Amino acid sequence: MQHLAIQRGLRALSTSASAASTTTTASAPASGAAAATKPLVLVDYYALNDASSYAVVQLNRHPANALSLEVLEELKRTYADLNRRVASKPASPSSDKSATATTGSAAAAAADTNAPTGPVRAVVLTSAVPSFFSAGIDLGEFTKGKDHWLHYWKTLRETFLDIYTAPMPTVAAINGHAPGAGAVFSLACHHRIMLRGKYGFGLNEVAVGMPVPEWLCTVMANTTSVRTAERMLPFGSMVNADTGLASGLVDSAVDSPEQLREAALKQVLAFNSVSFFAQSFTYKNIRSSFAAHMRATEDEDMKSSWSFIGTPAFQDQLARLRASLAAKKPRKDA
Repeated sequence: MQHLAIQRGLRALSTSASAASTTTTASAPASGAAAATKPLVLVDYYALNDASSYAVVQLNRHPANALSLEVLEELKRTYADLNRRVASKPASPSSDKSATATTGSAAAAAADTNAPTGPVRAVVLTSAVPSFFSAGIDLGEFTKGKDHWLHYWKTLRETFLDIYTAPMPTVAAINGHAPGAGAVFSLACHHRIMLRGKYGFGLNEVAVGMPVPEWLCTVMANTTSVRTAERMLPFGSMVNADTGLASGLVDSAVDSPEQLREAALKQVLAFNSVSFFAQSFTYKNIRSSFAAHMRATEDEDMKSSWSFIGTPAFQDQLARLRASLAAKKPRKDA
């Protein structure tokens, strides 16, 4: 069964944007030209055994998975749907053969990756965009005024918590650059695997003139150490896979996309090797205090974020950054 699961998983994680037509999406119905656009979040389901499944969730906003409000809303809807697909009291996967499929039959699931064979027991979060896990916050989101920013920031916080507190564990398969909010959503996951190469990972907010919020400082310190957070965050430092591994930011580093896929699926199998019910409640016990603190301090964090984002100094620096990035883009022929 494990060999079969890995083989299915390798195919799942090989899904690219070119296969989007056979992949579900959390997006709302569209009309006109918008209907022809590619979905921003791709979701596939694959069998773990006769009674359970796992999901592969891919960010799919070209060219760099910049996190627009629309991407966050789709990712949030995706996790809401995944949460509904988790049984309330699952038994150990080795003994639970009575669970029924959430959508369709097991036979249908074998032919259609959009039909889970049973309750979702784990998620792999990755990217369908080459070289980018996520480039972080779409810079345009900073320029749309106070009301828009506060809505955006609230949605980002809520989406982080949806992943962080989900009853099923998530593996972040980091297959490219993950600065800023790209790293944030990786840190919400329960296990992180990063591809070696030219890719950078880290909370680089200070480098673009934005202080790291208190809750993100706590996440970083909890994941690594207070001293590592002090060495990295005030400088907007980015690290590669091996440095991230040494600091505890990531749990393993691999040399190829194939190894990344296999490592992610092996971790899914490791999650599924123990009682899901006991595992899920243990993760809840570990993470509930921070989640409660983050919710309790939401108003303060919202006000604090705008107190920096809304300043002329930040907006001027942002304008210079956007102009610099635009100048680096290759020019198109007329």
